[in-house]
Amino acid sequence: MDRQCVKCGTNLTAGIAIYGGDGKFAAYKEPYTDIKNRKTATEIRPYICSKCGYIEWYADKPENFK
Repeated sequence: MDRQCVKCGTNLTAGIAIYGGDGKFAAYKEPYTDIKNRKTATEIRPYICSKCGYIEWYADKPENFK
């Protein structure tokens, strides 16, 4: 899926954010009791604009937050 920068209209490039030893950030639906519960979790990743530097974050599995 092509994502466009909301500031300048340039196509965003998918990136990774380094955190900890696994190179992934994760978001969890609150409240959570088990951090390993994948039913209420998703990896999140940054999309970066190569023209203006704007960054947006997207969840890989937003359906897990229903």
